[in-house]
Amino acid sequence: GRYSVRSILDPPATFMASLAPLDADMRTLVLLDVLRDGLGRDGLHTFFFMRAAQHAPAIRDALAAAGMNREHELFVKALELFGPDYPVDNEARAKRFSYSSLDTPLNDFDVKMLEIARSFGSRDTLAKAMVAYVERIPPLWEKIEAKRAQLGEIARLRYLNQALVLRNNLWDKTDAEVVQALASLPTEQRTLLVMDIFNAEFSNGGVHQFFVNSSGAVAPEVYDAFRELGLERQALIYKRALDMFPGTYPRDMQKRRDKYFAGEWGPWDERLQKLTDEFYALDGGPTLVRVGDKAAAVEGGPGIWPAMAAYARVKKMLPC
Repeated sequence: GRYSVRSILDPPATFMASLAPLDADMRTLVLLDVLRDGLGRDGLHTFFFMRAAQHAPAIRDALAAAGMNREHELFVKALELFGPDYPVDNEARAKRFSYSSLDTPLNDFDVKMLEIARSFGSRDTLAKAMVAYVERIPPLWEKIEAKRAQLGEIARLRYLNQALVLRNNLWDKTDAEVVQALASLPTEQRTLLVMDIFNAEFSNGGVHQFFVNSSGAVAPEVYDAFRELGLERQALIYKRALDMFPGTYPRDMQKRRDKYFAGEWGPWDERLQKLTDEFYALDGGPTLVRVGDKAAAVEGGPGIWPAMAAYARVKKMLPC
């Protein structure tokens, strides 16, 4: 959410000032969500390395206010690893971690923090505790329900896609495990998962960026996803990109880079990237069209978000 983004960008005084208009319970929930959002692959270890950890003292107090005694106790232990003066400065804090320098073994700080992180739990663990907190406070629950009723389809779809990406965690898997994980999913979930992965890279840097990065591991399934969404023209454009990797497609990023992307940018790269323009040229390109008095929709262009939203609606997948 926007508060999680602001927690990365804003220093503590500015961020806390932005929370001042909220009531105490909602402010506590926002701070808990900043923590939840920052619990990456290694939980608290990841959180404290990232910029949002500049708000750790406020998050400590939020855990106490929410009655999360177990989590509060472990969080305090994590803070104590930094010594009596917690380093709010992001660069100063990062120096405690071994991976602030490349190819450095874990140090004592990392080992101790990882141990606390394992006890603290993952994003899902904290999310469940947050739900319990909200359910204990009827006025807060009512506010959340009122806000949720105002969410549009795209906001619900973003939440669904994020949940699919986090739950399946494809990036720590081998090629064979990626294939197995995707094959084990229902068609509907696999379609939205791989299309969201593709679209995140495509929207940022085009077709070339998708294939050069780790996201390219799901490339074979993206073609099927385009067709499942009914985007046949987009599927044909994408198939031309996929055909530029003849034979067995290399899902491993490094193998793919070594074979196809090792040299300087050349005609092959240009041909791959130009397919991005073909996506955006569909139906004359994307156009903002007014829908009613207060809403607008994008017509033309890649059409990925509208297709995913319509698909999720028909399949009754959108969260309530």
